[in-house]
Amino acid sequence: MDSASGTNGGNALLKKWDNRVARALKNAEKQHKLFGVCRDAVDLAKKNTERKVNPYLIFSTLSALIPALYAKNPEIEIRPGKAAVAKEGEVSPWLGFAQTAEELLQHELVLNTDLKRRMKSCLLSTLTTGTGWLKLILQDNYREDPLQHNRLPDAQDNVAQLDALKLALDEAGADKEAVQQELAMQTEHVEAALRGETELYVQKGLVLDRIASENMFVLDDGVRELGDYLNAQALGHRVWMTAWEYKRRFAKKELPQGARLYGKDKGESSGSLKQNSAGEIDEAEQLLEVWEVWDKSTQHVYTFARGASEWAREPYRPQPTGERWYPFFLLAFNAVDGRFWPLSDVQTLIDYQDEYSHLRSQVRNSRQYNKPVWVVPKAGDLSAGDSQRLVDRVRDDETGSWVAASINPAQPIANSIQQFPLPEINQALFDPSMVFRDVEMTTRSGDAARGYINKAKTATEAEIMSMGMQSGISERQDTMEDLMREMARYALEILVQSYSPAEVAQILGAQGNWQNLTPDVAFRYLAVDIKAGSMSKPNKYQERDQWLQLMPVCRETIGQMAQLQMQGQNGMAGALRKMLEETLNRFDERIDLDEFIPDMTQDMMRQQIMQAVGQMMPQAGIDPQQLPNDETQQPTNGVMQ
Repeated sequence: MDSASGTNGGNALLKKWDNRVARALKNAEKQHKLFGVCRDAVDLAKKNTERKVNPYLIFSTLSALIPALYAKNPEIEIRPGKAAVAKEGEVSPWLGFAQTAEELLQHELVLNTDLKRRMKSCLLSTLTTGTGWLKLILQDNYREDPLQHNRLPDAQDNVAQLDALKLALDEAGADKEAVQQELAMQTEHVEAALRGETELYVQKGLVLDRIASENMFVLDDGVRELGDYLNAQALGHRVWMTAWEYKRRFAKKELPQGARLYGKDKGESSGSLKQNSAGEIDEAEQLLEVWEVWDKSTQHVYTFARGASEWAREPYRPQPTGERWYPFFLLAFNAVDGRFWPLSDVQTLIDYQDEYSHLRSQVRNSRQYNKPVWVVPKAGDLSAGDSQRLVDRVRDDETGSWVAASINPAQPIANSIQQFPLPEINQALFDPSMVFRDVEMTTRSGDAARGYINKAKTATEAEIMSMGMQSGISERQDTMEDLMREMARYALEILVQSYSPAEVAQILGAQGNWQNLTPDVAFRYLAVDIKAGSMSKPNKYQERDQWLQLMPVCRETIGQMAQLQMQGQNGMAGALRKMLEETLNRFDERIDLDEFIPDMTQDMMRQQIMQAVGQMMPQAGIDPQQLPNDETQQPTNGVMQ
């Protein structure tokens, strides 16, 4: 009997994975606490009440970093590979398929999955906790698909809700009248959906989920660094579900025995359903810790609630899958050699924010002490009562304080009122520029990224800082482009296996060139790439300066190429084109030379044909002046042929 589905073997296997996830939770407990500390540092959930100023320095720093790293959706390029062309110079027959695949990826991966929002959320998670996880799954069948959060809306959700309500009718102690009313209402909604009034019955497409850092686990003790997660034997994805959602998702009549139940705070397990103040059991308030374990060694997925004695869903082999098999993608920047967890940007900025908060609080305290103190006479023309009332009236902690003193009443009062010397403030002790400089070095960002000038700099200093910032930002952009390249390749592997030509034609139109392929065949003949720098915020000033330098060069070179081609020196014209290509690549690899230089091959061929025809006409006894002027009219004597 198969150990994955047998009763005895299945229970033993379930217990094995339950113990393994328990060990993974224990090992990650310290890191998960650090995640909470980093998040509290961003939103200042735990402010220092002893300090009067608690600035959001980390939050503003992250807000400046995110648009510099990801400002727009990537530009995905799919082109025929070297194996797709039999001979050099031939047009690849895979060109049409590559164009269709590129359009399909743009529609399914970029638009339908809301890629920009998911990637920004993943980037924020990486900057805050050090890790950002994404899960890319094909949505097709509600009962057979892996766990998904951002499902495309269709009637399958309503059907699952309807099935759960029917099971609830048979459950002992259920309020059948209320359930029947809800069942009748839900039935109307499902019928409306089936008639196509509100939503499609079944939607097929890619689903992209952002997974919280504390809900992804590497279930392999042999992996020493998180960046090597693809080599792990298994990966675990934890999903918190309410008791009602668990029954609806897995079509269960009741919860499994032994399953751990938690409250909204996800604290200690209660072990049983709790009752509310009215004595009723509210399944929407009880949470289950559901695990989806992807075992690469057996190519199976195991789904179970922690502590349960039975599977939430029988183990299965996911179809289709990509070459990497795992649908999870990790984004991490600050890897540390020999350490499992990478550093987060927030973790490196906590001390700087604390130091800046201390400085600002000290400045505010100094302002409180730096207030004038005046002295007025207690004797003389003023009685003791009037003097006291004057002191009480003008005493103000915000503008200063007044003190009544005994002085000679014969002297003018102007000579008697004096101000105590104010304490001097050493501004150098409260200069925050050192903190800002440390923040810039840590995050590899400068004044330009923040949108203001912290300290006036010379042109050389600004250039050096700009080069350093671009180096750090470019390295992170390259990491994100590698992630997007892996996701695009995995998505294309899924699409070529699961989308039929009819489905592609329904999405893109009848002009699409599509066929079902295996992943190894697809990527033997296709190359997937991301245009460098296409996701970052465009630098308008730099692009404008580059264009002002390139435009004269392009205009002069194009003119020279045209002259050489008119003279029949196509080899020299091709050499100039190669030189111009290299010049453009040195400036910016995103610039396409075909956008600036038209293809003159057809014009040259047409010109050569016309010259040859002109030479043949006198020999054939044809007067060129008798030919029709309209170019659309074709000669009938066969000379052109």
